Amino acid sequence: MREKNGFIATSILYSFFLVFITLFVTLIANYMHNQILVKTMNDEVKKDLSDVDSKNLYNMRLGEYVRFVKSNSLEDENAWVLDLFDDGMSWVLVDSKDVGNNKTLTLLSDVYSKTVTTKIGNETTPKAHYITVDLFNKLNEMKITVGEAEKNPFNLAFMNDGDEEFSLATTELINKVSRSNTLSDLSKNKIFNVTSPYVIYEHGESENKYYNYELKGFASDTNLDVKALCGLKNDEYDYNDDNTLGYRHIVDDTINNIKYIDYCTTTTEITNTSSNEYNLRLVMTIEVAKDNNYIMGGHGSSIDPYLLTSGVK
Repeated sequence: MREKNGFIATSILYSFFLVFITLFVTLIANYMHNQILVKTMNDEVKKDLSDVDSKNLYNMRLGEYVRFVKSNSLEDENAWVLDLFDDGMSWVLVDSKDVGNNKTLTLLSDVYSKTVTTKIGNETTPKAHYITVDLFNKLNEMKITVGEAEKNPFNLAFMNDGDEEFSLATTELINKVSRSNTLSDLSKNKIFNVTSPYVIYEHGESENKYYNYELKGFASDTNLDVKALCGLKNDEYDYNDDNTLGYRHIVDDTINNIKYIDYCTTTTEITNTSSNEYNLRLVMTIEVAKDNNYIMGGHGSSIDPYLLTSGVK
């Protein structure tokens, strides 16, 4: 009986020992795994911080997005300009040119539809005004004195202390973007595949012409009316010499060995530029240097654009 009890006691001790060893090995394995995870995360965080620390507007790539933080140091009488932009409004870089040691960047905004409370003309009290083509032009020509500088309201609204110039999207820029060999098809698709129509304008010798730029979607290219609407001749998919406006998104179906257009953009001339029926799309032109305009965060995508505050480290 004693021998049996001794055997049972020894078995229990060995069992506890094996459980202890198993738990110990499991804890060590989990610890090592967690250390690997922490190291990986630290490496990624260090890389992100390093990239952000060295990233500025100067070395942005075409097709990348940026968001500008609104000003936080305006006098009360100028605070209305902050309503000119939404907090989440982003801009995509569509052109970049070297100017000596600097670069001139051209950025295209999201589709723009705003109501701003301000005084226009002979008004004595601020009122809500929808920003039409005419009102945009009027505000963009307005000068507000801040210290020794004069800025237009759009320029003043941003924390970035640069010399941004603003305009409406032009036919020239739209064509340049749509026919660009540098911007990828994916970037072009993001830029043009927007559901809201917007105004673009064309410089004229005597007057500017304004157009409503609208997306039209189709299931295939077999309909002749579709070809005419998209400005196609016969079975051509490239831009024709006489096609001055528009963008065509061509799907290359390699499985069925066919190409077709799933959407294109069309234009209709606008005669009433004071109408609040039309959305806008803004263009910002800004000159930047290598040693300023630093980006504070973000990854440059349309979902997570770069974040630019004052532009100073």
